[in-house]
Amino acid sequence: MFRWIRRLIGLASAYKEAEDRYGKKWYRSKTLWVNLIALISLFLNEKVGVPISESEQMAILSVVNIVLRLITKEPVRW
Repeated sequence: MFRWIRRLIGLASAYKEAEDRYGKKWYRSKTLWVNLIALISLFLNEKVGVPISESEQMAILSVVNIVLRLITKEPVRW
C-alpha cells in the first residue's frame, strides 16, 4: 500500500516537473480564457448594449492581462 502511494506521489512530481519544463496545455491558460471571454463580451455588447465604452473595456482588459502576465510562470504548449 505504501509503495503504491509513494509511486503515485512520484508520478505526480514527475508530471509537475515535465509541466514546468515543457509548459502547460493551452486550455489551462488563464490569459487565453480571459481574452476569449473579452472577445465574446465585445460581440454581446453590440447585441445587448452594456453601458461601458470600448476604450473602458480595453483599459480593463489591459489591466487584467498585465496582472495575469505577472502571475504566469510557465509557457503555453500547443
